Amino acid sequence: MMTPLRMDLFCRIIDNYGDIGVCWRLARQMRQALGWEVRLWVDDLTVFQRLAPSLDPRLPTQMLQGVQVCAFTPDRDWASVVPHELVIEAFACELPAPFKQALLARTPSALWLNLEYLSAEAWVEGCHGLASRQGGHVDKFFFFPGFTAATGGLLREPGVLDTRDHFQSSRRNARLWLEKYGIQVAEQDRIVSLFGYPQGDYRSLLQALAHPSRTVHLLQTAGLNVPLPIASDTQRLHRLPFLSQEEFDRLLWSADLNLVRGEDSFVRAQWAGRPMLWHIYPQADNAHLDKLQAWLNLSSQPPPRQAIQLGWNAAPSAPDWAAQLQHAWTDEQAWAQWQHHSQSWTAQLSLQRDLATAIHDFYLKQRPQR
Repeated sequence: MMTPLRMDLFCRIIDNYGDIGVCWRLARQMRQALGWEVRLWVDDLTVFQRLAPSLDPRLPTQMLQGVQVCAFTPDRDWASVVPHELVIEAFACELPAPFKQALLARTPSALWLNLEYLSAEAWVEGCHGLASRQGGHVDKFFFFPGFTAATGGLLREPGVLDTRDHFQSSRRNARLWLEKYGIQVAEQDRIVSLFGYPQGDYRSLLQALAHPSRTVHLLQTAGLNVPLPIASDTQRLHRLPFLSQEEFDRLLWSADLNLVRGEDSFVRAQWAGRPMLWHIYPQADNAHLDKLQAWLNLSSQPPPRQAIQLGWNAAPSAPDWAAQLQHAWTDEQAWAQWQHHSQSWTAQLSLQRDLATAIHDFYLKQRPQR
């Protein structure tokens, strides 16, 4: 039998669950779909346990869904850890010095990737796959997820879109899923999932999402810890417990409109194929608005919905965003157009190679040359 390929994936948890959310999905797909032996290094196992309840944060090493999960701590005996053939530092987290030295001393069969943050900006295509000399036998390559064929693509496990289609084929599946959490929804009701950063203008948002002829169910996720001001007696607020990644996907599949933030939920909302608002992580000098605009342009969002997305992210150029949202939400023709565009964008993205497969192929391509 052929010796399986082996991978080290390093993750430092910086912003709640976004970093580990991406790394956990990637680790499982590399193991379960592509057959790699995966060693996932995580610096905060207590936070990770929220996504994987069967994880024991007291153990320095354990197996979880076929992935070897290891504590990424300074006091570990790093000198005894031999790097695998593929080493990924997620989002520029620094490798432990002894591990890095051992990696640089390896024969050229190893591949070192820096998995970057997701962006739709045009410069990403030119930087994807570039090498950085590190002064040893092993170079480091920059690997960019993205929305075009010239990038690394997006995380998408095999069969997930078929599973989504089956779930969304009947409204009854969403109603039954919500009943598990004590939420009763009528056929004609609207459902909104709410996951964003605390500084959002939730008062204007909820006022815009009041519907004159439908009950609106607002599903507040456990990651959004702010009081939400209900704007109408037809709105119902439901607070959800912390959801696993699989359950969070079903939340997105169930909702008519998804509000998401960060990277992992942003990608999963696009695979849901439903209208969505992205609460992008705010940066100094409004640099995040350039990233948001790049995605709006690439996904061909029309001007009214660009104004909604920009205004929700406090862009000064979109002062009437709430009125635009109210129109898109309550006007049946505008709402149907938003739904159709969301489905078309998802279908377009699904034609691209997924991120895990792109990493696998990149390793195989680089290995003979090293």
